[in-house]
Amino acid sequence: GDIEHRRDLVHGFIRQLSAVHDEPAAVALAELRAMPLMKPWAIALDSASAEQTRSLRAARFSHATAQAVALTLTNLAPANVSDLAALVCDHLQALGNQIRGDETNSLGLFWRDDRSAPKIENACRDVLLGCLRPRLLPLSVQVERESSAANNTRADLRASTVADGRRVVVPIEIKKEDHRAVWTAWRDQLDGRYTTDPAAQGVGIYCVLWFGYKPRASPEGLKPRSAAAMADALRARIPPIDRTRLTVVVLDLSQPVPASR
Repeated sequence: GDIEHRRDLVHGFIRQLSAVHDEPAAVALAELRAMPLMKPWAIALDSASAEQTRSLRAARFSHATAQAVALTLTNLAPANVSDLAALVCDHLQALGNQIRGDETNSLGLFWRDDRSAPKIENACRDVLLGCLRPRLLPLSVQVERESSAANNTRADLRASTVADGRRVVVPIEIKKEDHRAVWTAWRDQLDGRYTTDPAAQGVGIYCVLWFGYKPRASPEGLKPRSAAAMADALRARIPPIDRTRLTVVVLDLSQPVPASR
């Protein structure tokens, strides 16, 4: 009948949009999804958006040249956006280990003066930036706070470099263990807003600051007892297909338990 014909026609238009690998098509799908009249096609639109996003990322991805790979192997510069993300993650992990074992008490920079509670999230972000930036600058990697991203959104930190003649960026979303969105920000903020920057090519880092102070339970009621447990739980929430481009790093900034005498 006429209703079935119109339904099939709409589905056909949605499929056509999902096959177009450019930003206007992605915007059109998102706008259709937001229309109340399109609610009956919500599942089809969500599926089309996911497929279009994966195709768009694949179309934008470019392999590193031999020269770029050579620079990476000699520790001079990242070869592409994935290499940049891996480099930043390595330095974040090394920085976390250094902070906990640092005799200069840099761990205290993340806590209030009386050590009664961690500092607010933005203050912790600024301390992390101050520690991370000098580690990456010699590798031609800039780390900045709240740089402009696609669609007028902002990431907490953004690492950037020039790889093979093109600027690439990796957004870094930071959340404290007690943030109300700590279990979902990797999806709703990092992947939903920041990795859509064409220079990021869908790649991003989700950095959670673990203090062991007031960790927020997951939507399922899980309350992690360590930084490692929280990292495992967060990684498990990311679909396997996305784990190569969305990396979770949980920094253990908890205060060491005094050794018993």
